[in-house]
Amino acid sequence: MKSKPGIIFAELFQVSLVTYLILLVLETLQTGFVSNFFNMDVLFFIVLVSGIVMVLPTSEKKELSQWELVDKRLGELLATINLKKVFAEKDFYFSLLISLGGGVLIYFKTQELGSISIIISLVTAVIIALLSYLILIDNK
Repeated sequence: MKSKPGIIFAELFQVSLVTYLILLVLETLQTGFVSNFFNMDVLFFIVLVSGIVMVLPTSEKKELSQWELVDKRLGELLATINLKKVFAEKDFYFSLLISLGGGVLIYFKTQELGSISIIISLVTAVIIALLSYLILIDNK
């Protein structure tokens, strides 16, 4: 069971991330729609800080050090991968759609950089796909 601050930071991260992405899409569609009224850097800072605090390893047992806890969680991850858990086909297609959408969004935002924007968007799509895979195999 997570501690109360852990739950609060997890919820804060989720809400602020979804809000930031929605505002980013609105700003991308119409420049000045959000930036004329609100500085999105403040919300981005909240997303970063709450995300970092959320993923910091915390131990419910006080005798475990941080590195012992990381080692324990790494062992759990390897055990999960060895189970070869197969996720549903619809989850695969949804993850693929999300990663391609993220890559396209990054391409449009970095278009003026030239041909490097294609590489950046492809790397972004791969990272999103890998993170989606990690989320799907998580057994929590």
